[in-house]
Amino acid sequence: MNRSRLAAAAAGVLVSAGASLAATTYFVATNGTDNDNCGTSPAPCRHIQFAIEKAVDGDTVRVRNGTYNECLLVSPSAGQLTVETDAFAQNGTANAVTLDGTGVCDTGPNAGPVVIIVDRSTIRGFKIQHGGDGGVWGFGAVAITNNTITLNSTPTFAGGLYAATGANILYADTKLQIKSNTIVSNTSVSDGGGAYVFAAGAGHPSVVEITDNIIRTNTAGPDPDLNNIFGTFGGGLTVLTGTDTSDDSSSVIITRNTIEGNTVNNPASGYGSYGGGVFLATGIYYGGYGTETISVGEVGDGNSVLTNTAGGYGGGISANVQPGLGGQHAIHVAGNSVSANTGGRGGGGIHGFVLAEDPDNNGTADLKIQDNAVTGNQALSLSNSDNLGGGGIFGELFCRKTPGDNITFEIERNTIQLNDASSLGGGASLFAYADDDPDGNGAIAPAGAKIVFRNNLVSQNEALDPGGPGTARGGGVWAAGRAFGDQAEATIDLDFLTVVGNHTDQGAGGIELEAYPEQDSNLTLGAVSIELTNSILANNDSFGAGGPIAPGGTVSVDIRYNDAFQNGGPTANWESNLGVTTGTNGNISVDPGLDSLFNPQLCSATIDAGDPAASVDDEPQPNGGIVNMGHLGGTSNATRTLPDATGDGVVDGIDVLRLAVAFGADALLTPLRYDAAVDFDADGKNDGTDLSYLASLYSRSCP
Repeated sequence: MNRSRLAAAAAGVLVSAGASLAATTYFVATNGTDNDNCGTSPAPCRHIQFAIEKAVDGDTVRVRNGTYNECLLVSPSAGQLTVETDAFAQNGTANAVTLDGTGVCDTGPNAGPVVIIVDRSTIRGFKIQHGGDGGVWGFGAVAITNNTITLNSTPTFAGGLYAATGANILYADTKLQIKSNTIVSNTSVSDGGGAYVFAAGAGHPSVVEITDNIIRTNTAGPDPDLNNIFGTFGGGLTVLTGTDTSDDSSSVIITRNTIEGNTVNNPASGYGSYGGGVFLATGIYYGGYGTETISVGEVGDGNSVLTNTAGGYGGGISANVQPGLGGQHAIHVAGNSVSANTGGRGGGGIHGFVLAEDPDNNGTADLKIQDNAVTGNQALSLSNSDNLGGGGIFGELFCRKTPGDNITFEIERNTIQLNDASSLGGGASLFAYADDDPDGNGAIAPAGAKIVFRNNLVSQNEALDPGGPGTARGGGVWAAGRAFGDQAEATIDLDFLTVVGNHTDQGAGGIELEAYPEQDSNLTLGAVSIELTNSILANNDSFGAGGPIAPGGTVSVDIRYNDAFQNGGPTANWESNLGVTTGTNGNISVDPGLDSLFNPQLCSATIDAGDPAASVDDEPQPNGGIVNMGHLGGTSNATRTLPDATGDGVVDGIDVLRLAVAFGADALLTPLRYDAAVDFDADGKNDGTDLSYLASLYSRSCP
């Protein structure tokens, strides 16, 4: 059954008739009778489809308890229709009505979904099962809510639910809503075992909300098509956006879902699979020329993504940004709990991929992975393979003739703990690739690939090959840049990290650094830049930071204002080729004084020890005017500075007395009485705010 052709036909029905004047509710029951007069509460219809065909714009079909062995086309003569169970309408009870496709839409040439629903209509409260080409198809701004969609299968894609916007959106200011469903134990030969959403903007804006669903134990692949060169995608959920012109837009919001125990298998062709729990991609269809955004969670409204498996990349989540010429594309993955997922080749928890290739230099790509808890995930790639690991997170950025100002790839404020990889990067793997001459014809253009890895806690991760030669490396982080040609630069910016207690087979247990400057067709070398600042590296195997990197020439390594302590022993904090000397450039080696959550305690030597040029504006007062090192440095959660005016290591009555003497003084108006030592917030005044800081930490002391 052709989904696009069916959608067009259904849409044609929608606009062919006028709207009704008054809404009617039609009742259906297993003991009803189909006739011209059925549909009242005392005389219900027998079949749901019979009642649907009586309905017009704004009507409701209400279905009483029981099992209905039929397949539905929810396409009223005009406008919108609500099809709901009586139990849900009365008291919010779901699953009291089963729509079962057995024998009617699960086999043979008529195999199709159990429900097809068209623009602006709603279906809710049902158990929908045994569809032969998926459970539900939704075209346009439909609402699919509070259903259980289970035990459906498809020989193509979208085992449980398929939804598409694009040309199916007939009116502005509408949205596709998939909410509060349980999508469980569905299968697809190709993509989207649980659900597949194609959110395309074509004319009207495409707006999609996927919220409060349970998407569990669905399976996608393996695709037996040996010509499948793209792989398979999305064991639980696949979301693709697309735009036809620069004026088109597509927006998808995915929040508060539980995505658990789903699997995407590699296709039989040998190509990879992506997104055991969730696969997301912009720019797949329609050229990607417009504005496309996908938000997967936000702080306070994140998703729970756990125990999913991808044969390839992104056991939990695979997020892929690839704008067309001039396209403005963004995916933000934020505030999610991503745990116990497995990536067979890399990115056990989260896989982030950016491809920017815009020779006109006016498109933008934006991928942010922020504020997630990424714990207990695995990347199973073998150490002798070309796969780049990343037990918790694998971020890869490919820039071809696109300037760096057009690309944002930031991995920030994540907790990355207890993950493991059998090749590279137990906690995270980062790979930035820039090429000024991708066609190899000498026609070069600037290319800038920069990955920012900032304010992350990376602790207790492992890069260990359990059955191999023991060549896994980068217990906490593996980071590498590769650049082709002198107009290309690959940059890894590592800033405000806490990298503690990570393990590795070899190389650096904390952060493994690698750089590969390469020649383009003009025989000029690319540049690789790596910066490591304001970070704490402690108690990691072997070196705190190291690797085969060779600073000099077109390779730049800038390591400043870090605390490296007891990594592989007292003399193994920095691998020698990095040229780092403790006591210079702000680098220290002292006990960072971390608590059980790896946060610096009040008296940590890393407090006020960061780069004096870094902004301290977001740190809470009193902050000493200098940022802290570590993953909380420069943030509103930073450890406060001890308000010790006298420098004796204790906040006591002497400090209070000193403030009392200066109280009310102003640096400009009364400079002779003003005391900078008790101006803890550095606002030029000795006032009640300074007194509150003293009171909050009174009697606290540091040895």
